[in-house]
Amino acid sequence: MTNNYLKKFPPFLPYLFLLIYPLILFSNVIFFRTHSFFVGQDSTGYFYPSFQKLAQSLHSGYLPLWDANKFSGTSFVGEIQSGVFYPPSLLILGIFGTVTGIDLIYLELLTLIHFFIASLGMYLLCREWQLSKLASLGSGLVFAYAGPVVYVAAGQSCIFFGLSLMPLAIYFLVKFTNSRRYRYLSCTGLILGLQILAGHFQPFFHTSIVAGLYLLVLALKEPNSYLIRLKDVVLRFTLTFGTAIIIALPQLLLGLQALNNSYRWITGDAPVGPDEQYPYGIFVRYFNIEPYLFILNPIDVTKYPASGNMFIGLIPLCLLLFFFSKRQFRQESSSYQQHKAIFLILTIFTLLVTLGYYTFFPFLFYQLPMVDKVR
Repeated sequence: MTNNYLKKFPPFLPYLFLLIYPLILFSNVIFFRTHSFFVGQDSTGYFYPSFQKLAQSLHSGYLPLWDANKFSGTSFVGEIQSGVFYPPSLLILGIFGTVTGIDLIYLELLTLIHFFIASLGMYLLCREWQLSKLASLGSGLVFAYAGPVVYVAAGQSCIFFGLSLMPLAIYFLVKFTNSRRYRYLSCTGLILGLQILAGHFQPFFHTSIVAGLYLLVLALKEPNSYLIRLKDVVLRFTLTFGTAIIIALPQLLLGLQALNNSYRWITGDAPVGPDEQYPYGIFVRYFNIEPYLFILNPIDVTKYPASGNMFIGLIPLCLLLFFFSKRQFRQESSSYQQHKAIFLILTIFTLLVTLGYYTFFPFLFYQLPMVDKVR
């Protein structure tokens, strides 16, 4: 009944709804200006000043590769969180900034644009999975306005920008699955590269896990010889992640160069230097994935994660369990039948993440070169 009712509306209506929704939800930010995304946590001490410097530099005719105002000079672009090469930021700063900086309202607008991107990406992904418009709208709202996405919007802009792009990357993977057109893998790589340019490796890391599992499961399900499937996997991984590296190459080159001069003091007797590991005891205590939604510790169900991990929230988890309990829903979608192996693997992986340090995850993460270094 509901889906038939929605068919009477113009096809652009869901997109208009997703565009208007953040303006209404955050009207106290964008219209009344009684609240802001740039107060508290890293937004006040780092991201707001960084956007000001970037705007001033752009309108003075150069990119701020160097920061002469800190520590007798340091690499501004080398600190990846500055997002010097991120196109949406450059566009907003270029249009609305001046030689004296940029008004806070335009930074709020940049944040709201990414809320729209997050919900739109999830809507498109769910439609590609053959969900109804109503279900896709609900999925878009849940992804954008629940869990770590909305949480980090007011504290770590670079992680928020990257997370908001995640559904689009998976959307293009599904488009590739349905069409076998390799340009969609390049689009996935483009999004992955933009996640790095946004200013943090964490969203790229999470999206790469999903994309990598997706490509592997897709190859295993194909009725070809092992050699052909191996060639397909290599080609698809190369095209996807090769594109990402090319897109993010300026930031990677300058950022990796700056890492040679990076030190970080967390705790212990001395700071951690370039390319050094945290002591395992410090890593487990301060950098583990905490057990949100752990069923034996119900107090944690009310918490939001401060680290941008793959926590999804209690309501989305209940919706997921409800979906799996309704057999008729699963049978209605041929897309579900096509992707159910991937859904199952990702569900198991996500449940392991929610259990956090009660599992073997911290030890495995400690072995990864991307996770345990100084930055």
